[in-house]
Amino acid sequence: EEWVEKVAALEIPDGKTRMQLQFKGNGNQVNDEIFIDDFHLEGYLPATPAPTTAAPIAPTLAPVPTSSDWELIYEDDFETGQGIFTGTNKLVSSDRGTSLRIKKTQNLLTTWVEVGDLSEVAMTFSFKGVGMEDGDGFFLRVKFNGGNWITVDEWLLGTDFNNNGVWNEETVLDMEIPDGKTKMKFLFKGLSNEANDKVYIDDVLLEGKALTQSSSA
Repeated sequence: EEWVEKVAALEIPDGKTRMQLQFKGNGNQVNDEIFIDDFHLEGYLPATPAPTTAAPIAPTLAPVPTSSDWELIYEDDFETGQGIFTGTNKLVSSDRGTSLRIKKTQNLLTTWVEVGDLSEVAMTFSFKGVGMEDGDGFFLRVKFNGGNWITVDEWLLGTDFNNNGVWNEETVLDMEIPDGKTKMKFLFKGLSNEANDKVYIDDVLLEGKALTQSSSA
């Protein structure tokens, strides 16, 4: 039962800008367990010779746009509170520590997010479904100041994810900011009808593309 240190080197294919890493067990007994610790991720910049010791890349909670013209707006793993999400009883314990939770048709609504100097917004988040039936799920909507709610996407059990308690990483890109809009809200809402239908949301990341950078591209 000794700890084993492993190193894996991966080349980034041309044109690829984001990646996900997944550890998956291959055991078949209830008592088969693997413990992961001291995770370290490093990268080499292609434009310069590889250094003798690569500079560590700061870990992120979920895949993010890596183009230099994307900037961080908001990031939260909800270990110290529910952040920009409003309401009560939204924060619960989970296998990731603390997460937001949607039951049945409950919703998770943010406060206004300032986007006046942005042309696009990208959201990355993790989710998992528990106790749901086929067709159950949730959706994401956005609303700009002076406008109506717009459905961005929806996720349904049996089509977009499985009801097995596995966390799914999701990135919603290219939400363009209409001209003249300076603020927006985000709304997750459940599409289930049973008390034990639950969706857990975690590791929310918002990034934006600056208006001047996008316009000059």
